Amino acid sequence: MRNKKKRNNIDYHVGMFSDLSNQEHIRKQIQHLAYYDSLTDLPNRELFNSRAKKIIIDADLEKTKVAFMFLDLDRFKNINDALGHSSGDELLKKVANSLKEVTLEDEIVSRFGGDEFVILIPDFDLIDDLNKRIISISNVFQSAFNIDEKELFITSSIGISLYPLNGESLDELLKNADTAMYFAKKSGKNNFKFYTENMNSKFLKNLDLENKMRQALHNEEFYLEYQPQVSTVTKKIISCEALIRWNSPEFGTISPDEFISIAEDSGFIIPITRWILEKVFYEGR
Repeated sequence: MRNKKKRNNIDYHVGMFSDLSNQEHIRKQIQHLAYYDSLTDLPNRELFNSRAKKIIIDADLEKTKVAFMFLDLDRFKNINDALGHSSGDELLKKVANSLKEVTLEDEIVSRFGGDEFVILIPDFDLIDDLNKRIISISNVFQSAFNIDEKELFITSSIGISLYPLNGESLDELLKNADTAMYFAKKSGKNNFKFYTENMNSKFLKNLDLENKMRQALHNEEFYLEYQPQVSTVTKKIISCEALIRWNSPEFGTISPDEFISIAEDSGFIIPITRWILEKVFYEGR
């Protein structure tokens, strides 16, 4: 009877330790899910922000510089549309692994969502040193990614902001890096841009123009001009090219060079194209 009671006590303590071990394992799993991206296993936005704020505080005390790289994959939507979201997810995982391999121990790479990644580079001395790190990181995209037995080449656009030059708060630094990334895309993609103060004014101007463009379509401020196409052989008109024009009550005549690229970036090119086709068919009757 005494031995049986002793065995029961041992079993009870073993079971108790087992339960505690399972609880600790579950706690760690929950903590990991809270701070790491479920697809790529990179630090998520919350963990990145927490670490970045501490690095900014340290940099302020030590008078060092910190770089924030906002990296966005070029034409990623085309891959999702052509190959499906599972292939897109697989590509994101491989990009994340490649970025992890090239970042140094004191650097942080995070997935902010979608096809956006942010990389923090602390305590660099010279811009030339930073340029070398940026080129080294962007070289990840020089080789193809093997997805479902297909070789996919993809490029990235990168915007960079610097602490304390381009902002003192994390939100401001990330916003400015994002703005610089937008200009990297606008200048042809597959490159990087450092943030400059005039970027914000340009960005706000483009945003204002986009909003006014949407109102202009509703207010019938757009009109078409027709440019004849003449045969070089017969010298006769064989067709006409429809050219969109914008007569704004506020700004006067706005060149298509100013608003077409903004319409393309914002997706507003679709309703504009629909309006052009309807107008051409109506006026051509």
